[in-house]
Amino acid sequence: PPPLCNKCILTPGEVEKIENDSTCQDTITTERPILLSFIGTISRSKVRRQLRQLHNRDTILISKMDVIERFNTTDERILFRLLSKASSFSAAAKGTNLFSYRFSEVMSCGSIPVVYADDWMLPFGSSLVDWREIAVIIREEDVFRSEQILSSIPPKQVCRMRRNMIGFFRTYMETGRGIIRGIIDTFELQANGTMEEQQPQQQKLDPLLPTEYYCNNKNSNTTATTTTTMNGSKNITATSSPVYDKALC
Repeated sequence: PPPLCNKCILTPGEVEKIENDSTCQDTITTERPILLSFIGTISRSKVRRQLRQLHNRDTILISKMDVIERFNTTDERILFRLLSKASSFSAAAKGTNLFSYRFSEVMSCGSIPVVYADDWMLPFGSSLVDWREIAVIIREEDVFRSEQILSSIPPKQVCRMRRNMIGFFRTYMETGRGIIRGIIDTFELQANGTMEEQQPQQQKLDPLLPTEYYCNNKNSNTTATTTTTMNGSKNITATSSPVYDKALC
């Protein structure tokens, strides 16, 4: 995973709000009113420049100057932490490199990463974690659909994703020891034959998006894929079915 150059330290109270489902849903509008945010060098990639066009000074904050005005500080490290803690989702858009440091950094702040990097293979592949339960992956060509996609995810699903994300981050991404553990666990899954054949991560309607998004947008015949997740030392296999199966939606 990308290194943590600017890490948030969540208080026990902040962690409790994430782990408690009812409290989490209450804080989406009160403590995380920003739907999507990003702070970084805009000129480093086309997708970042396109993200800048989504800025509305309210629920989508991409402009550094407006962020400074909102949080009343010019310290970029503090600004990033305040912004991420106030956001439900934070963009991890590729810059000069294929990946973005923001991917790991926003997770440390409790904000769900939104990945814009078509050719980047997510950390640990798909054997150790079901990334659909931790992050949102949007194709670069669909950057202008970001608000529609993110707004369609119900609060309960957002809270579940955030809870899963914090648990995974603390186990496998927060420290060097955790990253090594993640690599070893991934190798063990492969050795035990539990790693499934790699599936395409991006089809016509982004199969890595939460199921609820597809259930609210029923104009496609895209199907769900079978994935394997990791919860501590326990492997959990999710069986697939058509995305628009009434039982699934």
